[in-house]
Amino acid sequence: MSLLIGQHIKSVLEADSLVVSELGDRVYPVVVTQSTPKFPLVVYQNNGTDPDSSKDGSLEDTVTVTVILLHFDYNKGIRLMNHIRYLFEDVKAKYSEFEVTSCELTGTSEDFDTDLAKYVFSINLTFKTIDL
Repeated sequence: MSLLIGQHIKSVLEADSLVVSELGDRVYPVVVTQSTPKFPLVVYQNNGTDPDSSKDGSLEDTVTVTVILLHFDYNKGIRLMNHIRYLFEDVKAKYSEFEVTSCELTGTSEDFDTDLAKYVFSINLTFKTIDL
């Protein structure tokens, strides 16, 4: 079920040694609270689902996700975000309730947040998922 795509995002990021060495456990769904103590960190968000259905039921869902990295160092941040991209792109995964059948990069952006004094790197990913 594509509504569970956050489970995939979090498990992939927390299983990667480079991500863990850079971020620790600072991977958050949707929002970061004011009390978040350290940077860099990642925030991810499901931006919407487009179900593909037939009269026989649901076939496959297309779900778009944005992954955002906030980092204090531009060069380290852009390299880490590039690494994160390839953790998802063209990768399949199977979970007890759903399966990720494909993922493609659909956009990127970068910015600087003056309030936080952090670089903001963003990738947009489109996943195909099937409920099991």
